[in-house]
Amino acid sequence: MLWEYDRKPSERNPLPRAINFLRIANDLAVDDD
Repeated sequence: MLWEYDRKPSERNPLPRAINFLRIANDLAVDDD
């Protein structure tokens, strides 16, 4: 499907998404004031 290739490479690559998810989860965990 062409739309898969229209996306940004970072969206096709699961690793940056996983890292971004972990960063967000960590920020939420650290934001404990």
